[in-house]
Amino acid sequence: RCSVFVCVCERESWCRFPSASGSKKMSDPRKRAWEMADEGDVAALRELVAYEGAETLLMREEIDRHGSSAFLRACWRGHLPVLEYLWEESGVGPQLAQLLNGEGWTPLMAAASGDRLQVVEWLLADERRCSPEMVRAVTNDRASSKQSTAMHYA
Repeated sequence: RCSVFVCVCERESWCRFPSASGSKKMSDPRKRAWEMADEGDVAALRELVAYEGAETLLMREEIDRHGSSAFLRACWRGHLPVLEYLWEESGVGPQLAQLLNGEGWTPLMAAASGDRLQVVEWLLADERRCSPEMVRAVTNDRASSKQSTAMHYA
C-alpha cells in the first residue's frame, strides 16, 4: 500500500499521486495550508491536516511577508467554512485564534479590514475565538507609525 500526498501542480488545481518512498511528506506544508485557507479549500486542508498533522497550522513564519497563519488568512478572505473546520475539527482551533501575525494583527483585525461581516460576527460570537483582549489589541503600522485596533480597520 503506498501513501498519498498532496502537491501543487503547475497552474493546476490540487492533485494527488503516490509517494515513491511511501513516507515522503509534502514539501512546505505550511505554505500549502496557507494557500488552501486563502482559496477556501476545506477538503484539501482537511487532507493536509490528516497527512501532516495539525501542528502544521500553527506555523506561520515566512509564509507571507506579514507572517500570517492559515486561520488569519481565512479571516481576511472571508472563508467561514475554512474557519469552522479549523476551529471545530483541526484540534488546534483555540491556539490558531490567538496567533497574531508578525505585525500584531489579530484574526478580528483581518476580518474587519477585509470587510468580512460574517466572519467578524462568527469570531465575536464566542469569547474563545475572540477574547476581549483580542478586541482591544493594538497593532503598529510600520509605514505610518500609528496604532490601530480592529475598529480602525472596520
